[in-house]
This record gives sequence, structure tokens and C-alpha cells, in this order.
Amino acid sequence: MALILSCAEENDLWRVLWENRIECLRYNSAKEAVARAPNGSGIMVLADGYPDALTAVDDSVFDAVSRKGLRLYIEYPATLPDLQPGEPRRTTWERAVVCSDAFVPELANLQILMIHGCCFLPVPAPAAHVVVGRVAGFDRAVYGLPEEVWPILFEHPRGDIIVSTTKLSQFVTGRYAPYEAFQRIWQWILGSICPGKTFPSMKWQPAVRPYYRNDEWLPDDSELRAVRRGTAWFRGARLFVDVAWQDEARR
Repeated sequence: MALILSCAEENDLWRVLWENRIECLRYNSAKEAVARAPNGSGIMVLADGYPDALTAVDDSVFDAVSRKGLRLYIEYPATLPDLQPGEPRRTTWERAVVCSDAFVPELANLQILMIHGCCFLPVPAPAAHVVVGRVAGFDRAVYGLPEEVWPILFEHPRGDIIVSTTKLSQFVTGRYAPYEAFQRIWQWILGSICPGKTFPSMKWQPAVRPYYRNDEWLPDDSELRAVRRGTAWFRGARLFVDVAWQDEARR
């Protein structure tokens, strides 16, 4: 069973798959990826044009997915079989929230996710695994989901398509978090489009990360080190106000 991507060479997911030595192929178009895919393969059509351009896919691609017994993951799609995505919207106060048990036990229902600068397509999906909505809480939606939510990740009613209404595959450059949550989400997506194939929990170097891991013992002088690093940053950025021009800075 092959894993085949349609994306640009600089896509985060493509790079992370190769860094983790997960065998996969890449083509520049969805039509070529589907045409070259062996029957029963998993196909990933990623949003190279996000957020300015939707991912345009011909009806013939969806037909070929069904005819060849493929399973498709598609991001930010301009069209879908029997579902019409709306105009792109950008989140303001809304946050992404897990809303199913698809990722348990590693990732619980109502876990809040950081999808920074999220632009998404409103789609009337019957059920979803991740949604965006205005919620309260630090890492969990403590009061549950509001009445109005929009799907971010869902399974198409046809049964052979997984849809992301945003670009999940920029999880490294987009600084998506928590790290462990997106590890589990990608493991689930890959396992869903390649059923019967076991995928490891992928590892990557986050673009922004804490100095110490949450399971790491802190050295005795960790607080002093933090103060020194913070001071060095302000000094390097030349943000200290000299006494010669402090009055001007206060104006």
C-alpha cells in the first residue's frame, strides 16, 4: 500500500515524512498522483496555495479515488463531492478544539489546539474530529463547545475522503501546538488513509519551543539562566533606554 502526496517540495509534511524515513512518493498535481497510484493507496492533496488560493481538484480525481479504491486526504478544497465549501474565513477569537474520541488516549476530547492565523472554509459537515469555535479555557474547552462551530477536520460522508478545511500540513512553519497533539493527529490521518499500515509517531524540531521539556528536571540555577538569557535578548535588540535620551523615550 503506497502513500502518495501532491504538494510542493518545501511542504512541512513532506519534509517530516522523509526525515522520519516514512516511505512515500510526491507529485506536483493531484491528477498525476491519483493516476500513478496503485489501487488501494493513500493520497494526500495538500494546500500549496493557502491561504490565497483554494486547492482545486477536478471531479475526475474524486471519481478515480472511488474507482481505484484509494483513500484521500485533502486540504482547503475548492470543491467536494456533494458538499460545497463556503468562502474562506479567518479566525479572530475562535480556537481549534478536538471534538471526538478519534485520537484517544493520547489526545482527549475538548483539547484546545493552536492553529495560528487559521484561515478555513465553512463546510456543513455532519460530524467532525476538530472544529473552530469561541471557547473558554487554557488547554481544554472547560465549558464545552459553543452552539456555532465550524469543522476543521472531518470524514466525508462518502467514506473514502478525509477533509481539512485549513492547511494542517504547515504545522512546523505555522508553529502549531501542542507538539504531542499534532503528532497524534498526523498519526491518525496517515493510519486512516492507509488502513492496516502502522505509522510511528513522527518527530520534528518545532520552530519555537520551550527551553526545557515539561518532563525534564530543571537545574538549580535555571531561574538565573532564564534572567540572563532574557537580559541578553534585550541587550542584543538594543532595547535598553540610555539616560541621555530617556526623557525623549517617555514622550
